[in-house]
Amino acid sequence: MIRPIGLLILIAVSVNVIAGNDLKTINGSATYRERIALPPRAIFEAVLEDTSLADALATRMGEVRIEEPRVPIQFAIPYHPGLIQKGHSYTVRATIRIDGKLWFTTDTSYRVLKQPWDDKVDLLLRRVAQSTGGNQSALVKAHLGILPARFSGVLPCADCPGIDHRLALFPDHHFSLTMTYLERSSDAGRKLRGRWALSDDGLTLSMYIGSEIVKRFAVKSPQLLRMLDRSGKAIESGLNYELHRIKNSS
Repeated sequence: MIRPIGLLILIAVSVNVIAGNDLKTINGSATYRERIALPPRAIFEAVLEDTSLADALATRMGEVRIEEPRVPIQFAIPYHPGLIQKGHSYTVRATIRIDGKLWFTTDTSYRVLKQPWDDKVDLLLRRVAQSTGGNQSALVKAHLGILPARFSGVLPCADCPGIDHRLALFPDHHFSLTMTYLERSSDAGRKLRGRWALSDDGLTLSMYIGSEIVKRFAVKSPQLLRMLDRSGKAIESGLNYELHRIKNSS
């Protein structure tokens, strides 16, 4: 009875080794423009995602975490090539956190795997504005106006008449987003809470839950946001992707 069990364990270990050898990697480097050194408690994370669906959360295909990184940061994200689908969009995003707080992040699209050999990427991370109590930066005021602010709009849905979005942005860089799926009897709504950040030029609003970007919007004016796709690019469509500021919301 002992020998068959030992044989099964040996087979299981061998299968795991073979599967591990089948993994491929996305190889890259990451840096930022600011001339500041990272403290020893910094943590770098890079994630490979399937960002094909604009109205759904991205699917993680692989990730890597590096403690006490040294800039420029060299990294390799393992992934299983059998999970990569033709016609899908794959992007890499990265963050640097210090004591759990987001300090740097990618805010543009970094496409990979457009071809099987397209497995290298160079990332430029942007500094995330840190909260300063109730004070708002000039960048935020110029592009988003006085906060808090609330926006609403019905955006396209793949299998329902539309998704009613209710977005609230708060001065402490937190957000609340309620999405209601119209004419759905079950699983009709979702509520997301997290942090938001503006790009350096103030034209892109990114919303995070943990280290994951869940939504991106182009900031057209303090009165108007237009949803971007998961990779941060404009959605070319005649359908409505706009959220309008609710009057007297500040």
